[in-house]
Amino acid sequence: MAYLIGIDLGGTKIHTALTTKDGVILKEAVLPTLAEEGEEKVLERILQSIEEVIVKGAIRRDELLSIGIGAPGLIDQKEGVILTAANLPFENYPLSDAIERVYQVPVKVENDGNAALLGEYHLGERKKTKNLVYMTVSTGVGGAAMVEGNLLLGAKGAAFEVGHMPLVKDSSILCGCGQYGHVESYVSGTGIRRAMERALKSGEKSSIKEGTHFGTREIYEASKMGDALSCKILEEAYAYLGMTVSQVLTLLNPEVVILGGGVSFIGEDFLKRVQHHTQKHTLPLIYEACEIRLSSFKEKTGVMGAVAVALSEME
Repeated sequence: MAYLIGIDLGGTKIHTALTTKDGVILKEAVLPTLAEEGEEKVLERILQSIEEVIVKGAIRRDELLSIGIGAPGLIDQKEGVILTAANLPFENYPLSDAIERVYQVPVKVENDGNAALLGEYHLGERKKTKNLVYMTVSTGVGGAAMVEGNLLLGAKGAAFEVGHMPLVKDSSILCGCGQYGHVESYVSGTGIRRAMERALKSGEKSSIKEGTHFGTREIYEASKMGDALSCKILEEAYAYLGMTVSQVLTLLNPEVVILGGGVSFIGEDFLKRVQHHTQKHTLPLIYEACEIRLSSFKEKTGVMGAVAVALSEME
């Protein structure tokens, strides 16, 4: 038998899957990234996750065909080097080489947005759509675009870093990249949590209490129970994301925009509000030509993208 491994390397967790050579998931492992512990500790957890799915799948190392990795930030795809990533401790880090030395199989590293788009293009419900955009809203915000079947990479492979597009003029909200007013600062899971923290610190009232542990899920649950502040913060995030999607539609005129990532767990409520705010800001001809939908892989979007990267390494 022959197998692939896909690794979704995120700022919060490492999601690893063992699959058949056709991309069918057999076993999975999820570990915390703990990025604050540094690059070598994160590498240890990546290797631990690989070993976990190999053991769970009861396969031999020599049955592995390739390993694909989707990672945030700027990636040198040819060399498998993470050049920089806002939510990871890697700087000019040769991740492919580090893993190839252990497993002796080809390892390909791709930007996580590009990887997720490749997963949708090759394996998803809208596969082979030639004018396709994928946007992930999670710890950070990223994405990728395909025009007439060609992935947009740009001069340095950094095209479509949509989370780092400026959104708010003269903003005091710091992005993880060190700049101010970026999309990621307002619509990511991190941005939503920090918006609630700022509101609570300023004295606004909520069923969520200052100093407690919470994230987007708790804010969403509070909103469903009628918490006005949670509703307000989520609606602001949806509005900013809709504005961002509108800009993407206006620039690229895609057939399909797919939304994924951790924040999309909200589901149809999330989708409908983003569609509403996108339509408000977009020319009707452009908006009506595009389907805005959630990822067909749901919480497995990232790891299925990484599997698609592993598949591409075999081509």
